[in-house]
Amino acid sequence: MRWLIAALAALTLAAPLSAQTIIARVEGVSDSATVRVLPAPAGDVGGDSVPPVVASLFATPREQSPHFDFARYTFTDFCYCWDGAKGDTARALAARRYDLIMSGNLEAWSALNSTADLLPYALVQTVFTEEPDTTKAHKVDANSLSGKYQYDARSWYAQHPQFSYESLYLHDLSPTPTDSASRLHFVIWNNYRYALNPLDPGALAYTIDRLRRLRASRPVGTGLFFDEMDRHAWSWYGRSREGAGVDSTTWHAAVVAFVKAVHDSLGVMTQSNAAEYSPGQFDRAIGVAAGAMHLERMGKATGEMTKTWAFIDSLTHLGVYVDLVSLETFDDFARYGRNFYPPGNYTDAIGRGKTFQLASYYMVVDSLARLVGLQTDNTRGYPPDSVWLPIYQLDVGHPRGKRYVWADTTDALGQVARTYRRDFDNAVVLARPITSYKYPKMTDTTAVPVPLPEGGPWSYVTARGDIVPIDSLELRNSEAVILVRRP
Repeated sequence: MRWLIAALAALTLAAPLSAQTIIARVEGVSDSATVRVLPAPAGDVGGDSVPPVVASLFATPREQSPHFDFARYTFTDFCYCWDGAKGDTARALAARRYDLIMSGNLEAWSALNSTADLLPYALVQTVFTEEPDTTKAHKVDANSLSGKYQYDARSWYAQHPQFSYESLYLHDLSPTPTDSASRLHFVIWNNYRYALNPLDPGALAYTIDRLRRLRASRPVGTGLFFDEMDRHAWSWYGRSREGAGVDSTTWHAAVVAFVKAVHDSLGVMTQSNAAEYSPGQFDRAIGVAAGAMHLERMGKATGEMTKTWAFIDSLTHLGVYVDLVSLETFDDFARYGRNFYPPGNYTDAIGRGKTFQLASYYMVVDSLARLVGLQTDNTRGYPPDSVWLPIYQLDVGHPRGKRYVWADTTDALGQVARTYRRDFDNAVVLARPITSYKYPKMTDTTAVPVPLPEGGPWSYVTARGDIVPIDSLELRNSEAVILVRRP
C-alpha cells in the first residue's frame, strides 16, 4: 500500500502546470515540495492577480519546541524504523516538527530536541502474568519496570511488609481462597493480564514508587504516558470479589483518586489514554486527574466529531492538555473507493481526509496552541516524515474566537449538512463534520453549497500546498477547507 501513497504524492507534485502557474518553494517542507499557485477559475470577477510568491503563507519550523505558534504536533514512536542513515535523517526531520513524543528511544529524540515533551510508556492498572505460553501467541511477564512488573512487585513488597502482595490484585467471584489462583485473568492485545486493585493502599504506594523509579531510569523523559486508562479498562473492578456490593460511583471515585494521587506525587505530565471510546464523564474525570489526556483514534474524518469537540473543550477549559490522535491513516484514505470517500475538492482522498482531520483540530485548538496537540497519523512501521504534508506548516495564526455554526441545511440524501466556522489571524477554517451515525454517507451526492465568508476573495489550501482561488464552494459530508485571502 505504501507504493500507492508514494505514487499519489508523486502524481500530485509532478502534474503538468499551466503557463500561468507560478512555482514557489516552501521553505522547511522538503527539497522536492512545491506550492502550485493555480490560475483563477473561469468566471472569477475579483480581478485579483495571482501573487508571485506564496511561500510566506507557510512557516519554517523552529529548531526547538514549540516549533510552530499555530499548532502543536505530536508523535507516538512505535516506528521501529530508525536504522541506518535513512532513519537518522527521518528522525532529525521529525525532531523539527513534533513537540511531544511518546515512547521510543527518548535519548535519541532529546539529543535532537531537548525542549520536546518526552513521555515513556507505562501501565498502571494491569499486570502481565508469568504463566508459560506454549502457543507463542501471547506475551508474558519479564523483569522490566515499564509495565511488566511482577518481578519488581515481589521485591518491593518484600521490602514493605506492612502491605500484602496479594492485595495488589483483583480476584474473581469464586468461593476460593484469595490467592494467586483466584486472580481475575484475561487477555489484552495478546498479553495475559491480572488487574490492579485501585482501592488497595499498597497498590497505590507501590505504583507511585515504581513510576518514580521508571522516570529516574529515563532521565530525559519529562512525563509519563499511562495506557489503557478508559472506563472499560477499569471495569474489572465491577466483577471482582473486592468490588462485590460496591456501587460504580464509589469505585469510579476510587480510580480517579488513585490516578490523581499518582499524578500529584510524581509532579510531571501524566497522560491518560482513552482509546476510541465515546467521551464519558468517567473518562473525563480520569483525564482531569492525570492532567493530560491522549484521545487515541478519536480524530475521525469518517465518524461523528461534534461530541468529541465538546469533550475536548470541557478538558481544556480546566487547563487539561489533550492530544487528538487521528483515526484514519494515509493507508486508510488511499484504499477508500470513490463510492465511499471521493476526493471532493482535493486531488485524492488522502488530501481530503487529512485536511478534514487538521480542520477538526483547528476547531478545538486553544488560543496559543499549547493545550491541544494533533497526532496527524497513527501509522506504525513508517517514519513520520512519510506522512507529513505541506498544509501542516500553513500559518493560520491564532484563533480569534470560538467555532460556530456557519451554515445549516440538508443534503440531497436528507442528511444534516452543518458547517462550522472558526476564524484565525491568517485564515478561516470551514468544516462539515458527520453529525450523527444516522448520516454516514460522504459521497459527491452529499455536496451542498456553502457561503464564503465576508472579506474575500478567497483561496483554499490543499493538503499538498496548492493555493486554489475560488468564488464559490461546496462541501461534502466530512469535508473541510482552510481559506486564505487572495491579495
